[in-house]
Amino acid sequence: MTPRPFKFLSLIFFFSPILTSGNFGEKYLITSKKHQIHRVYLPPPPQQPSSMLKHFLSRKPKCERDFDKAYSKWLDEIKHENYSKTEESSWVTPYLDETKRGFAILQRRRRLIEGPLIVPTQTKESELYRNPPAYSDIQSPPMDWKSEAKKDADELLELYWEHNSILHAMLLRKPRNIAIKGFDILTHHSDRNGRSYLWVKCRARCADEGGCCGRPCGCCAKSLLTYLCPSEQESARKTRYVYGHCTAECPCCIQTRHRPYLPHPSLPPPKF
Repeated sequence: MTPRPFKFLSLIFFFSPILTSGNFGEKYLITSKKHQIHRVYLPPPPQQPSSMLKHFLSRKPKCERDFDKAYSKWLDEIKHENYSKTEESSWVTPYLDETKRGFAILQRRRRLIEGPLIVPTQTKESELYRNPPAYSDIQSPPMDWKSEAKKDADELLELYWEHNSILHAMLLRKPRNIAIKGFDILTHHSDRNGRSYLWVKCRARCADEGGCCGRPCGCCAKSLLTYLCPSEQESARKTRYVYGHCTAECPCCIQTRHRPYLPHPSLPPPKF
């Protein structure tokens, strides 16, 4: 006798779990045991980001992509043109020297604002942690130190504005050639944090010379000065941040490396 289709399907249902969907697309597993039907909710599988989303998340910001494109194009151009490093250094080297002088001015100003340096000691740091010096052994500034330091810091800020005027005058005399074009790309393009690619390219040298880029302090990534600057829209102004690398005036380098303070040769003699 041929079994009825209904009975055959009932047997399959009795011994086999069935996967079904709910009203809103949820997945359920239906099982039966001893003529009792159980419906178990199955959580959806974890969503994997699509290849398009992965590509979007891995993409660099537009400012960095623009720099990569411009710099790669320049590298291709200098392969087919006469590239003279003498042409480049004749203007770039004095400009960079003046730029470093500006960093030294602001770093000395930062030292005056933050307070006097601790006297370098031959004692190991581990011993100082265990046996800190008495208060009488620590150099304390005179009573009028803060007012004098503020006055000196204000004078240094004026000196920095004069330095900026020198830079602007040098830019007016900038030659126009393929060598200087690469320098312009480094100074005009910024990374996602608003720091120029000239600053980015100089990080390795700063670290190799014992500067803050080789330590976790992150001093070079902190702005030395901020001020407002006009933008393309007349009613709006943007904040300009000045970033630099370590010079002889860097307070962190003087303190961390326990070296004597040797003032920058292009700056006036320090009062403190």
